[in-house]
Amino acid sequence: MPPPARIYSGGSRTVRAAAGQQYETGVVTAGVFDPESVFTGSFDLDPRSAAINTEIGVMIDSPEIAGQVGELMDEGVAPGSAFHVTLDANDNLVWSTENNEGKVEYYTDPETNLFYRFMVGLIGMLPIEDQL
Repeated sequence: MPPPARIYSGGSRTVRAAAGQQYETGVVTAGVFDPESVFTGSFDLDPRSAAINTEIGVMIDSPEIAGQVGELMDEGVAPGSAFHVTLDANDNLVWSTENNEGKVEYYTDPETNLFYRFMVGLIGMLPIEDQL
């Protein structure tokens, strides 16, 4: 049986260019759909990207590259490298991961600060539901 399809969509990050200017990178998406094919590019696999973004991507038919990308994806979601998000009994989000001491749970977005969570909440109030 072939391995399951794996999709990775990473977040934006700020990069400092050689001239000292900063710019925001796009979201990188990669997908391994079978043992022989991998897609990579800036295209998010959602209706909004298909309808309004001018994105780019490349489909690569190579078992070797697909295998390497798949291994990187598996490492990225291994315990201790990623968060598992669930709902508690009160329907609140809980982020779980593992470290050297065992399972750790967070009840606010891990690796964020108060200002970031405030901005996410503020942006969440914008009327953009039809764009999601």
